[in-house]
Amino acid sequence: MKRTLLLSFLLLPIVSSAAITKTLSLGSTNLEVRYLQIILNSDPYTQIASVGPGSPGQESSYFGGLTNQAVMKFQTKYAAEVLFPSGIYKPTGIVGLNTRKKLNSINANTVLAAGSLPISIVPPSIQAAISLTSSSATQSTTTYSPFYQDAVHFQKTFFANLQPIFLSISSYQVKHGDVVTIQGSGFVAQQNTIHFGNQYSMVAPGSIDGKTLRFAVPDSIPNGSYNVWIENDGGSTYKSEASNFFTITDTPSAVPTITNISPSAIQFSDKATIVITGTGFMDQGNSIYSPIGTAPNLPSKDGKTISVPLASFSNFSSIQKSSQNFKGAGMNISIVIHNSAGNTSVPGSFLITF
Repeated sequence: MKRTLLLSFLLLPIVSSAAITKTLSLGSTNLEVRYLQIILNSDPYTQIASVGPGSPGQESSYFGGLTNQAVMKFQTKYAAEVLFPSGIYKPTGIVGLNTRKKLNSINANTVLAAGSLPISIVPPSIQAAISLTSSSATQSTTTYSPFYQDAVHFQKTFFANLQPIFLSISSYQVKHGDVVTIQGSGFVAQQNTIHFGNQYSMVAPGSIDGKTLRFAVPDSIPNGSYNVWIENDGGSTYKSEASNFFTITDTPSAVPTITNISPSAIQFSDKATIVITGTGFMDQGNSIYSPIGTAPNLPSKDGKTISVPLASFSNFSSIQKSSQNFKGAGMNISIVIHNSAGNTSVPGSFLITF
């Protein structure tokens, strides 16, 4: 029992800086296959397995059938980026140039568990803790503290030279006291400073996984709109051209949610239209992000529905030119809605048939 508790302290996530540089396919065996599996496992849709070999924490260096299937799902999800530009219209399972580029862009936010790292780069005290016998692990819980502190030190050291990256924020309109989550990478175990414009800042609680920061909006920061950026020993996410997208207000708007998309399956054509039902939609300025591109600045007359023709998506024309290659095929499309209140936390989806 206590041994299990001890090991749980040691599984502190570590951000990967590795990149996939080789063409990978069924039968490949090298370390980059492990990086590939870790990235695929970061998305439930492309997860290799939920338990057993290939599952999160049990990635390997062998490119087998399960990995091949997961790569094909990845290529289907990002077909407009990794397949269509090369004139390919069905997933291949081969990690070629375009697929590598997309995987590596996601890799900036991929987290490795300490157990997935070669044992040679794990601190000696952690190696010792992993090899503890059940009898030696029956000591008081105070024994766990040095190992936990060493793991935190290891994480802090590992992160020290990583440039922080700001990817998303859970809410764009909040009131004082609201808890906000920032997603990204390169965050450290301690001393992540969150800046609100150039006048206000706060030190956020430490990041356990290196990719999330959670904080309560302090009363000391006045109502207003701010450019939010992160700073730590690895650098800064500051961008001078960033707009004041984060608003502190006494009356924040609810973030958008998607409850239904109708029809759930639709034939691909320039006359096809979907209707999205949900909450928190704005009169103007609702933008949809999806594998078939972006549909920007859409209106919602009632705040509950958005009607959008497929032809409004930015990649529609390129897909239409090659649609004859898709006859009989289908593609599941996941969408996220963004407006001035925030993003939908749970994507909606519908099926396109050709």
